[in-house]
Amino acid sequence: MSRSRRALLALGVALAAGGLVLVLAPGLLAATGVDPSLAVPAVGALALALGLLAVAARLGSGGGGAETPEPERRRPHSTPGDGLDRQLATLPARGRMRGAAERAALDERLERAAVATLTRTEGWAEQEAREQLQRGTWTEDRHAAAFFAPEVVPEESLSERARQSLRAESVLRRRATRTIAALADRLERD
Repeated sequence: MSRSRRALLALGVALAAGGLVLVLAPGLLAATGVDPSLAVPAVGALALALGLLAVAARLGSGGGGAETPEPERRRPHSTPGDGLDRQLATLPARGRMRGAAERAALDERLERAAVATLTRTEGWAEQEAREQLQRGTWTEDRHAAAFFAPEVVPEESLSERARQSLRAESVLRRRATRTIAALADRLERD
């Protein structure tokens, strides 16, 4: 704190203390012979002058506030399967995928996410997780199970089949979406 600030602070404390004494013992002002009608405006003017000096000192020192450092930038933690939804968005709504490489990339990415999720949530070894995926026994959702185990046939009623035929969604997209949802559900419960 600078010398001028200390002096202003001391003067302000002294004036406040004097004002408090005069409020508690109003007869003291009359005993000094000072006219109260002159003392009150004089103290007010002095307080205003001190306030203006404090503002000028604050503005002259560049605000006087502490500088805060830049906030740290945290990388969001990744979860198994990040970005699969973007890859699914590129799938055709109906019909076949553009190529076998595209399907293989989706299969590989989804399998990695599933294995990572199952080893994390179920405590299975990677090999056990892969076997569960291939058998379709890793979930109760038959559509999700059928993504990795094509021999698993989801049981659908006639009305479900009719609704699916009206939707603009391929079987692959539906199964992949259900697989992602089943994996996300496991992660949430974990």
